[in-house]
Amino acid sequence: MPTPSDGRPSWLEEECPAWCTRAHHEDDHPEDRYHQDDGTIVPSIVAVLECRTMRRVAHPEELVIQRSQWPNDPQVWVSVTATESSTHSLTVAIDCVPLLLTALRAGLDSTPRQSAG
Repeated sequence: MPTPSDGRPSWLEEECPAWCTRAHHEDDHPEDRYHQDDGTIVPSIVAVLECRTMRRVAHPEELVIQRSQWPNDPQVWVSVTATESSTHSLTVAIDCVPLLLTALRAGLDSTPRQSAG
């Protein structure tokens, strides 16, 4: 199947959003046909369930915050994914990000801080 003159694969009917850094190819699997940015890596500490004790323990983890969008779909998504366990993620519509940030700030403002050590 021929590709458009600008080098886009034939399945990609519109131009990429300005933030898209993902390479697109004619033979991309249908599940891999989406726009995505490079993401931002955030060093974090996450709770991991320790099977032996059934308690949650602190575990260092890098989180990736990344935008994505499927072709011919106006909805942009924002995902927060743990790099070591990429099956654990939160994906929300970009319009919901301000609501999520407000809720996180409110939760932080009402939670006493624990001192490290």
